[in-house]
Amino acid sequence: MLALTAGPLPFNPAVATQYGLFVQAAYSMYAANPNNLTPQPASDFPAGYELSAWIQMQDFVLSSTGPTFYGFIAQSKADPTEFVMAIRGTQTLEEWWDDLTSIGKTPFGQPNCGSVAYGFNRIYETLEIIERPSNLPGAAPAARSLKPVGSFAEQANSLFVRRSNAMAARAPGAALPQSASVTVVGHSLGSALATLYTMENAGKVHNPLLCTFASPRVGDATFVKAFSALPLTSWRVVNDPDIVPKLPPEIAGFEHVNLEQRYDSSSTAKNSFGCWHAMATYLSLVDPTRQPDPACRITAAAALGARAILAPNGIGGPGDGAQLARLIANASNPPTLQEAQAEAAQRLLTYDGEQYPSDGCAITLSVLLQEAGINVADTYQAIVLGDVLKQRGWSEVPIGSQQAGDVGSTCGPTPHHGTDHIYLVLRPVNTDEMVIADNQAATPHFRYASGKGGKSPTKFFLRAP
Repeated sequence: MLALTAGPLPFNPAVATQYGLFVQAAYSMYAANPNNLTPQPASDFPAGYELSAWIQMQDFVLSSTGPTFYGFIAQSKADPTEFVMAIRGTQTLEEWWDDLTSIGKTPFGQPNCGSVAYGFNRIYETLEIIERPSNLPGAAPAARSLKPVGSFAEQANSLFVRRSNAMAARAPGAALPQSASVTVVGHSLGSALATLYTMENAGKVHNPLLCTFASPRVGDATFVKAFSALPLTSWRVVNDPDIVPKLPPEIAGFEHVNLEQRYDSSSTAKNSFGCWHAMATYLSLVDPTRQPDPACRITAAAALGARAILAPNGIGGPGDGAQLARLIANASNPPTLQEAQAEAAQRLLTYDGEQYPSDGCAITLSVLLQEAGINVADTYQAIVLGDVLKQRGWSEVPIGSQQAGDVGSTCGPTPHHGTDHIYLVLRPVNTDEMVIADNQAATPHFRYASGKGGKSPTKFFLRAP
């Protein structure tokens, strides 16, 4: 393992890969037998480290509420005061989407740390460390839970003291050396839990690095401010098409911790939620000598075939519904929405000299659709864009039946400049009120299908096939 010094360090892909392999090992241990709460190290367990403890939790994101193996703590054989904590994530993106879009906030258990996602915090409070048996003096002769010690950070600190003293042949009651450290790495939900541990651990055991992959947003602005004040290096690796880092949405008051390292798997992994999010995909982005999982690898022929299914002028492309999650996530995220609006403004100015946002609804939605993988041509009239979507197989749904991902239109059978409008539904509040994205605000905002508030009433909604 490469040496890490105190203070923030610039992103190092080699170090990120090495720590990412600890999470990959946690996935391998889980996959060998998902019902085994204390699995033995798999063949890909990082060399030079030994398993010291298992991390278990009560899972409220998935359907099961029983204990589940979710990670481990490893100890360096060369330096018994060096530990690595690795926490894996969820297995299916559909469950992420169902749970994270409706998540609430709750105060974090440390003072002056703001609020965090209720679901993450609830899971974090169930985390339990099971110490692995060892014949070393002072270590546990049989597997034992450290839950009676206290919180997750207190359990971890107890383990670090006992295991470092045992391997270094110090007296069992000796204090943890100041040189002791724990590097924390996580993926997906594991990234959120790793971030919460890092905050709780502040001022306890030295944490030189938090390295997360596909992390969702964890807390509010106060939480992020407190996290940013910690004396550590934080790398947050993001794959641009992945949905999970866009959740929970900023509109709900959540923010990301630093420091983002952005990649894009569009040309190297298949176009699916699972492939965008997989740990192997992330490792292949950080380390180009590695590849995504076999089921996610994309060949040149496959890439050509994917492009070939798109008909001329963006008409007739199948499967638009498969891109809706990405479309909604992009439009729900103010920075991504603003980037689309800026691109739309430039295209509109070039097209007819119009100053955005005037007459910018159709081209804004065109850009959002394109960036989500829905191949429509640049379109500058709301009525025309509605016709394009109908040609692609989008069907009309009545007012009051709208849902997230539908496109609302105020257009009648003929164009009417100044009243025609087209927009994306992000979330219905009731049969009339919605949260939408369009050209009229830099962030998602409320609109009524009835036109309440001085807007043109919506005539119909379009739904992707």
